[in-house]
Amino acid sequence: MNDLFSYDKSITVEIKKTFIEMNKKLSVEVSIKITNKLFACLSEINFTSIAKLSRINNNLNNKLNKEVNAGFSKINTKLNSKLTTEIENFKAHDASYTSEMQRIFSIINNVTIRLDEIKRKFITINATIQV
Repeated sequence: MNDLFSYDKSITVEIKKTFIEMNKKLSVEVSIKITNKLFACLSEINFTSIAKLSRINNNLNNKLNKEVNAGFSKINTKLNSKLTTEIENFKAHDASYTSEMQRIFSIINNVTIRLDEIKRKFITINATIQV
């Protein structure tokens, strides 16, 4: 009977060992399948999130660019208007300076003509005196 009990005990131990080995293998397989499935789901969530965030980012950038460009356009228009006004002021001053210079040149020309007349008169008087 001891032999039978020993035999029965050794079978039980073998069954336990086999069960433990099968349980380990099954646990590893299940863990791998769960990990692979979880990784696939997380990758899909990540891809979808990145795509959505990229669209949101692009939309925000486009909106910001439009607003910035509109702001620069307004600034550019104001600057062009102010520069045009300043250029017109410079042109008006230039015209005024040109007119003033022409008047001064006319006065200098008249003085030069009178000096030439005076010089001729002195030459004539000097020639008369010496004769």
